[in-house]
Amino acid sequence: MLDTSELDLESFSFASKMRKSPTGKMRHVTEAFRTVLWFHSIRLASRTTSPSQMDAWLAARLALSDDARIDRKKQWRSYKYGRHSPSEPLVAAIEPWLPGSRALFNHPVWQILRIDLKVQDQLAGLLVLLPPAIYSLVRGNATPDQSHLMQLDGWDASRLRRLQRQVSLDSLACLIALLRLLAEEGRGAQAYVFSRAVCRSLLVMGPWLSSHGIAQPLADYVERYLLPLGSDRGWQHIFGGGGFLRAAEELALAAEVAEWREDEPLDSNQQADLRLDMLEDRFTIAMSMLVRPVPIAGASPDPGSERLMMKIFDLQRRVRRRR
Repeated sequence: MLDTSELDLESFSFASKMRKSPTGKMRHVTEAFRTVLWFHSIRLASRTTSPSQMDAWLAARLALSDDARIDRKKQWRSYKYGRHSPSEPLVAAIEPWLPGSRALFNHPVWQILRIDLKVQDQLAGLLVLLPPAIYSLVRGNATPDQSHLMQLDGWDASRLRRLQRQVSLDSLACLIALLRLLAEEGRGAQAYVFSRAVCRSLLVMGPWLSSHGIAQPLADYVERYLLPLGSDRGWQHIFGGGGFLRAAEELALAAEVAEWREDEPLDSNQQADLRLDMLEDRFTIAMSMLVRPVPIAGASPDPGSERLMMKIFDLQRRVRRRR
């Protein structure tokens, strides 16, 4: 059966039949992202394995009548591939039985991903949903009258790490929003740092995104439309290690082995720190190259940066030859 998590963006868009709606407007691919993720969140929470099982599980609890067939039977397979979006009444009816599913479907990240929408217009909806640990990080000393609502200055390595270790759609949405805001202000160097942080957060979230059906297509979307916003001096970040899926699997496997060697189980923050340490070259340079900078086609990369990258690539080749 088709696994949407392994599809590239074009194949995912084809499978989800992204086409013009009856109103004549193009249905955005992020609409398919949130529908597929919502479907899999229900599948996992209900411990069902197929659309027909999901329908039976929900029908017994929601007492769906024949009049609701538009949101049943064949429609569940449609939701699995993101071909149609569920109605708001259905999403609301399922929420009491599977708490959190509605929040995933309506999360601000789906709007923040859209470069055709002003990111500034999406911030208020995001901030009201953030848990205190993330809210205090992104607001900082910003006052309500400040135009951006998020603090753009003062992001040292420690503060950025505290945001990245909150592995969730909330933290991912904040990182993408900050990347876009910095890019809009022409702060290329800072945007470059946040583009790397977005990549690393996606890799840490890799297993979760895979189980929710959107890993590769979401990574492709980010790599194509958002990472170029974080370019600086002719360089931008991409996923190394043979692409996002392979890189995420490599990171997950290495982290699992490292966790197995620990005396006690790691909590969620420690697990996130372990994976981020790996991506920051605290263990091997191979892990740090799962997110790597590349020269932009047609640009003139800064020669100093290029020499540094050549040294890194040469060191990486020597490490691989020793294996």
